[in-house]
Amino acid sequence: MQYSVHQLVLFPVAAADTPAVVSLEPCLQTLGLLGERLGAGHFAVGEAFLSLVCFLRVFAGY
Repeated sequence: MQYSVHQLVLFPVAAADTPAVVSLEPCLQTLGLLGERLGAGHFAVGEAFLSLVCFLRVFAGY
């Protein structure tokens, strides 16, 4: 299966804050961020993804 070059990567600020992936996946699915599983560690976006995530572009000079 081919994946898009565009991706959202979630990571903790500090390594000590790393949550257990097993407990994180159900939480993100309940929120609607994750959709169906596409492979190991890869998911389609969930139904609520676009209403919960904001994409911004920062322009230099402001």
